[in-house]
Amino acid sequence: MLQWPESGAMPKPEAIELRWSTAGEAHTAAQPGIIGNGRQWVYTLGKASEGATVDGFFLVAKSADGIPQALAVPSIEILGKP
Repeated sequence: MLQWPESGAMPKPEAIELRWSTAGEAHTAAQPGIIGNGRQWVYTLGKASEGATVDGFFLVAKSADGIPQALAVPSIEILGKP
């Protein structure tokens, strides 16, 4: 889940791709679900019953259009089964 700060500028979800890698293989997430006040974006990275080691997360702009000049930095929370 990405949480954009209330005081910061954020892009529209359709202007951004979330990418990550596992064991050197790159992946791109589907568009996020939007919850709360619209500043929480929830992505599903996979449905495997076992966990996976994620090497890194990357937010990538699809184009420069729609990306604020002073973009806020979102916090990241990884949700999963306890």
